[in-house]
Amino acid sequence: MIVAIRTIREMALHDYRHRIEYRRGHELVHSEEVFDHGWYINVGQEWKVEYTTACAAEYLHDQRGTWVVMVWRVDEGGSRGDCVCSIQYSSAR
Repeated sequence: MIVAIRTIREMALHDYRHRIEYRRGHELVHSEEVFDHGWYINVGQEWKVEYTTACAAEYLHDQRGTWVVMVWRVDEGGSRGDCVCSIQYSSAR
């Protein structure tokens, strides 16, 4: 039974593995890998944009300028998969 629970937990973590990229123009400035299911707690693209904006605000709170923030699913092998959401984020700081 414990093995089954461990397997379910590992599957759940894999399903929520994402890469968030912070870009200025085409230049990748920073990326991070997160295990987060926040993009799926509500339905629709509007929610994904809202959640991505909240993530960007948290990371970019002390940065100025305009950023492109992209969220990608990460597959089991660690490769970037489908794009979940992409936003333009501006901060005056």
